[in-house]
Amino acid sequence: MTDRIDLDEQIYKNFEAVGAVTEPENVVRAGGKEELMLLLGENHRYMFTLIHKFHSRDNEEEQRHVRENMNEEELALFDLEVKESGVELSESDKYRIKKGVQGILSTLQAEKFVIDWKKHHSSRAQVKVPIEKDLDEVLPDSFGRAEYAQTCNRLFDHVVQRY
Repeated sequence: MTDRIDLDEQIYKNFEAVGAVTEPENVVRAGGKEELMLLLGENHRYMFTLIHKFHSRDNEEEQRHVRENMNEEELALFDLEVKESGVELSESDKYRIKKGVQGILSTLQAEKFVIDWKKHHSSRAQVKVPIEKDLDEVLPDSFGRAEYAQTCNRLFDHVVQRY
């Protein structure tokens, strides 16, 4: 049995390995119809997406990460940013935030999570600062200062608990 999300990620990695694609995966991956339409309007040599042709009988929420083209952890961070903020967002805002979440998680996993990072103030700061910086870049203007600060704290608290 093959997981289609794993297979889709492997396809991107194969294209990347032979030098066919040079853009980061989160830039050329579409998670839904709206994102695909945005990518088609941009200048990308290759784009990657899953096409779902079977209606799943599984719980709708359990399959949401597939529809959103995010893994479950990315979706958890996305929900902390979007659902808990209560801020009304356009589809393009949501798309930017999704890409930002994927970038934040990728950066943290690759560069910031060191052994015992939670025990040292400087290591904790090295995790919190990229979250704040990336959120500052992707959150729309409709997030006021208070919402921005709350969102940063929610994401950091989640990362501390999860990792």
